[in-house]
Amino acid sequence: MQFNTRFLTQVVVVLFTFSCSPAPEVDSTPEVSSPPSAVADPIPCYLTSDPIEIDGRPDEAAWEQAPEIPLRFDGVGNPVSPARASARFLWDGKELYVAMTARDRDVGSTLKGRDARLWEEDVLELFIKPLESSLLYYEFEFSPGNQIFDAYFVKRGAPLDEATAWDSQLRVAVSVDGTLNNPEDDDRGWSLELALPLADLHHAGNSIPKEGEVWKAAACRYDYDTRWEQPLNTATAPVTESGGFHSYEVYGPLQFKGPRPAQSQP
Repeated sequence: MQFNTRFLTQVVVVLFTFSCSPAPEVDSTPEVSSPPSAVADPIPCYLTSDPIEIDGRPDEAAWEQAPEIPLRFDGVGNPVSPARASARFLWDGKELYVAMTARDRDVGSTLKGRDARLWEEDVLELFIKPLESSLLYYEFEFSPGNQIFDAYFVKRGAPLDEATAWDSQLRVAVSVDGTLNNPEDDDRGWSLELALPLADLHHAGNSIPKEGEVWKAAACRYDYDTRWEQPLNTATAPVTESGGFHSYEVYGPLQFKGPRPAQSQP
């Protein structure tokens, strides 16, 4: 019996693709057969002067000014319901503040060290692209074990070791509602708060945005569970299958606003 070697090679490639965990580095020019039918929600980022303690629990009054942006798309841009994670954004003129919360019945995190492969376990991620006219963008990952991955990509598909040679001066804290690394019980979830100095994002020139300026951003998540065969990937943007979370073309507009107007009382 003769085998069609070309067909066999294609099958092996397909099986290998689906068996490997996604990595941050992707093709430099993802191909999209048709424009996505869905668009990312705008991300309003209100100016605040209220104090925020970076302790992983976004319970300060300042966060009441920040609308929740749900991670309502899966890893190939399809809507998911209900959204099981969300992100909120604020700034004070010097730092960008982000709070993220995630429902999770099996919170796990064992990887240690700066720039470890955090996407291989539970992780919350943030992508920021300051300039539409430039290829550069930033990626940040945070684990329930309070580990940090931060990278500056000069372009999509740039070598990962070069991207992670850069370190930001961000501050982050995590709070786990449950028991870390115990799949025998049911956890409730985890949350984080971070403060990122805007001056760190200097590679595009002047990194301090003006009120009214618009960047692009996406919050993303890998959710692993010992009872699942594959992780559930979600994002605030309808990312593409070929570009993954690095599909910055579909990120939502990060809108740097002034203070949020006070709500009028009925």
